[in-house]
Amino acid sequence: MTSPTSEASRPPGAEAGRDLPRRVVGTILALLTAVGLVGLGIGLPARVQNAAAAVGRAWQEDDAATVLRTSGISAPLVAAIRTHLPDAQRPDGGRLVLYIPYGGGAYEMDANDPRGAMARQVRELWGRAKNLLYPFPRDVQFAREASELLPRLDPTYAGRLLVLDGTQEPRELAVGGRYTLVHEERLGVLRMRLWRWEGP
Repeated sequence: MTSPTSEASRPPGAEAGRDLPRRVVGTILALLTAVGLVGLGIGLPARVQNAAAAVGRAWQEDDAATVLRTSGISAPLVAAIRTHLPDAQRPDGGRLVLYIPYGGGAYEMDANDPRGAMARQVRELWGRAKNLLYPFPRDVQFAREASELLPRLDPTYAGRLLVLDGTQEPRELAVGGRYTLVHEERLGVLRMRLWRWEGP
């Protein structure tokens, strides 16, 4: 309990001075909340429009167009892989190797190093191809350099190993043996060729 003399000794306006910081903070929080709500209100129509466009696209696209848009892999390429690996449902029925020899594997795990950008893209495309083709072929691998491709060319897979070649040079694939070109197509600006490895 305070004494009457201590109450009387406070200067007038001292109580209001103590409440000033609370009022300022409250006003700032109210303004920030109002600005946030206005921002949500402005962005909401665009979000609704984007969602509606995605739903409309999903209704209009066939499965092949959806797969191509989401994975970058065309339906004819998938059909060619399945055609040329007819026994792929067996555990030893075939192997698919995604080969894009532009290096960068040593820098792949450093997301800030641009030298690993191509290697990260190869790994991402490999993951999408493997998921898209699941469950057959079961054996899907990738190689970013000729030295990574060579160990995947197991002689027991001769005639049952496909190499999806992302090299853009106008020459035949010759790493580790003989190949037969079984499919070729352009995916945007990239040329993708599918080779069957015939053996060393």
